[in-house]
Amino acid sequence: MFEHVKPGTLPSVFRQFSAPVRVKNDLSDDELAFLMAHDTDDFNRWDAAQTLFVKQIQQLVAAIRLKQPLVISPNLVQAFETALSDPASDRAFIARALAIPQETELADHFETIVVAAIHRARGVLKKGLAAALEPMFMETIETCGKSDPDSISFQNIADRSLRNLALSYMSSLGIQKTNDLVFNAFMTAQNMTDEFAALKIVSQTDVALKRSSAEQFYKKWCHDKLVIDKWFYVEACSPLSDTFETVVCLTAHPDFSLTSPNRVRALIYGFAMNNPVHFHEKTGRGYTFVTDQILELDRINHQIAARLAACFNQWKKHEPVRRSLMKNSLETLMNSPKLSSNLYEIVSRALA
Repeated sequence: MFEHVKPGTLPSVFRQFSAPVRVKNDLSDDELAFLMAHDTDDFNRWDAAQTLFVKQIQQLVAAIRLKQPLVISPNLVQAFETALSDPASDRAFIARALAIPQETELADHFETIVVAAIHRARGVLKKGLAAALEPMFMETIETCGKSDPDSISFQNIADRSLRNLALSYMSSLGIQKTNDLVFNAFMTAQNMTDEFAALKIVSQTDVALKRSSAEQFYKKWCHDKLVIDKWFYVEACSPLSDTFETVVCLTAHPDFSLTSPNRVRALIYGFAMNNPVHFHEKTGRGYTFVTDQILELDRINHQIAARLAACFNQWKKHEPVRRSLMKNSLETLMNSPKLSSNLYEIVSRALA
């Protein structure tokens, strides 16, 4: 029991504490927004921001499922604006704190994973923040874009991180002006960090621009195996409409081989683990594709096959249709002759 605490005081617990502790509290959205904007402990400020993002996504998903209006909390917008405009804040920290959690992470906060609704809710939140704070994002892009592109100083790296976050938010508006802005960022990038960041953003923006950027990036970096791993990964994780067909085609690419663990992790694992929109596509074709790849891999590399099969581990948390399709994939794997012991262990445990 704490005594002599002034009314309205908000707790900022475990300050400067690095252990992975999960704390349950009853802080309201207003109180979380205050901590997000003003807490002097960076980790707690980040945690408040991420908690508020998750709560907003949960509210939007509920509204989507009930076909209600989609409203973004003004308190969240105000806290975001305050954090972004704080001249005393570490820009590297702000770039992390103001990034909305990825869909795979958001799924962990739902008893039943509703893939399409989570994807839509995250898009609505990102677009809403971009629309509300467009002038500030544009100012951030301009200011942080003045950093030395060749410098690896902490400040210049932080500037690049925050600029690329702002570009990502602006790209969510999906209009010609912002599409051109992001594509120009890709074309004029003067270092690998900015070029690759812009490629990732373009890959979520427009099919034609993505294809053009991906082709240019590949031609420029095809001699570098590690960079091309990144290229495969970006293609695998794109939410755009042509992604499934692109991934299937890339399995026949001259630079792809199931005997290369890094390429498998970049393309197949990237698709299965980090592209919920297409892996969980309602027809089940994503599941079928990955199942076939796992069976093929099990003849080549048991450990990689087993690791990839973990993409089906959460099948019981999905909606009935997807749950049934994922179970079918697991049963297909289970009934396959000459299943390796590594793969058998993962599949049998998932089905238990």
